[in-house]
Amino acid sequence: MKKQKKEKKDVQEKNTALSSRRKFIKGVGGGALAAAAAATLSSVACQSQAQGRKWSATYDWICVGSGLHGIQAAIQGQAQGMKTAILEKKDRIGGISVIGGTGLWVPGNYMMKEKGLTDSREDASQYLDYVSAGYSRPEYRAAFLDNANRMLDFLHQKIGIPYVLSMDGGELRKEFFQEAPGKRQGRLFRPGGFRNLEAVAASPFKLSRPSELFGFTTALNQLKGYEKVTGDGPARNNAHQLAVWKKRLGDATYERLIKENEAGVVEGRVVGGHLWHLLHAAMERGVEIRTGTMAEDLVVENGRVVGVTVRNKNGVEHLRATRGVLLALGGNPIRPMGDSLAWMLAARAGALMHSEPIVVPRITLQVPEDVMYDGSAVGRSVEIRQQPELRSSIVVNRFGQRFGNEWLFSEIGSKVNHFENWKTHRFQNVPNYMVFDHSVMELTTFGGYPPPENANIEWIAKGRTLREVAEKLKIDGRGLEATVARYNDFARRGKDEDFNRPRDMAPLEKPPFYGVKLVTPDPFEAAVFITYNTHGQALHYRTREPLGGLYTAGGIAANAPVFGVGYQSGHETATGFVFGMLAAEHAAKAAS
Repeated sequence: MKKQKKEKKDVQEKNTALSSRRKFIKGVGGGALAAAAAATLSSVACQSQAQGRKWSATYDWICVGSGLHGIQAAIQGQAQGMKTAILEKKDRIGGISVIGGTGLWVPGNYMMKEKGLTDSREDASQYLDYVSAGYSRPEYRAAFLDNANRMLDFLHQKIGIPYVLSMDGGELRKEFFQEAPGKRQGRLFRPGGFRNLEAVAASPFKLSRPSELFGFTTALNQLKGYEKVTGDGPARNNAHQLAVWKKRLGDATYERLIKENEAGVVEGRVVGGHLWHLLHAAMERGVEIRTGTMAEDLVVENGRVVGVTVRNKNGVEHLRATRGVLLALGGNPIRPMGDSLAWMLAARAGALMHSEPIVVPRITLQVPEDVMYDGSAVGRSVEIRQQPELRSSIVVNRFGQRFGNEWLFSEIGSKVNHFENWKTHRFQNVPNYMVFDHSVMELTTFGGYPPPENANIEWIAKGRTLREVAEKLKIDGRGLEATVARYNDFARRGKDEDFNRPRDMAPLEKPPFYGVKLVTPDPFEAAVFITYNTHGQALHYRTREPLGGLYTAGGIAANAPVFGVGYQSGHETATGFVFGMLAAEHAAKAAS
């Protein structure tokens, strides 16, 4: 009888887990029931334990997370006259920001004006309306547009970050959606390199380690015969890749690059774009930065977040926050770059959580032994927009058929959820594969290896014909041959009649040919976020009113209220910066 009850319980638990996985809750209004239930119990526990607590330190403004948005929000708080601290659970600064956060998207920015480029709030709003597909919230979009340039002026004029407009093939980079009304060139830009190497050397903090050692391709370009080679360098934990590069570059050049990368700078360019600029500004302004400090709980008194319980080398401490606590962690626990800590802290304090389907997942190349700083796997980009040297390549499904525009990852990514229900009863475009010719190997450091070593990577399918490659990948060879023939015709005529790939098209015709299986996120994945208002305040799960003392910005805070289901390069970083600024300004006015 006990065995039967246990088996019945196991089945029920499996069914519950499977059912939960398929329940995608749309929009800001949908609350995650599990998070709400956890918040109900934990909020009571937090409040009952808070009375009589001994505080080891008191601040006005505490930012949990040392990525771009945590540091920026801390600087904004300090600029408002608040005593500010940043908490980072690891011994290095930056989190996942070391592999991104370079670009910003701000309409009507000062660089556009300097170049005489016109823009307007109305045009920007029209563009956002198109990108969001009608799923953004007007009040959030207005808050972003009304404050984006004010945020940029602070970073540029007060912090001193130099910015340059993003270029693409010698021209200003265009918007992702060229068919959208209100599009403009010049809205996307990036920070210049942090040149104060003395400050880097003197800093007591080091950046989290990225997956690639940037700069190796720059060194390769300086070698005779390799001037046009581009691409990513080796992963720091891939011993075989590093040995190949050391042999190619020579001991002196190799050791210099390794040393510069350990400092977080490679040939004058900061890994992660904004990080050194912001970190240096935080230190100059007296923001206290606590590394090795794990936030274990938020302290709630009378329905308001008043502090953080942390664990560090000294044990457990309680840090008081008189004006507010901002959560700026990676956020989503089921994405490769996510962090479940943020939403666990928020839900237990009573914050409203919501989930959104990942409408535009990123398809990547997974190189064996490529890992991030924390040991997790990391994928390399196959986006032709960023790597025009990949123009002699296409992405196909198991039928050997193209299913999207390879120039833009979001266009390809949006097609992976296509489910064919009547014939194969499978996802039509999962799995998927990149197929290319030898010119790609000649022009790129494919998979982290320089040519000619990259042409003999054992995990890449290789053949004198497309049919050989198809057999090794176990995809339809006849379908692949027909697809390549059709694509080659488009490439020669300069017009993609199937998927409107705008440019960077070249025939696949130079043998040998290659193919590799790409990594596609689970189509059932969803992202979990903290629900917040236009001041960056977290909302209470029951009342939908602001949860006093708790704010959020960055990865754990949804971008959907501003950008809906769409993706535009630079919008995630810009949105996090804007609402981090608004949160700090609101907290500064809060009663202590």
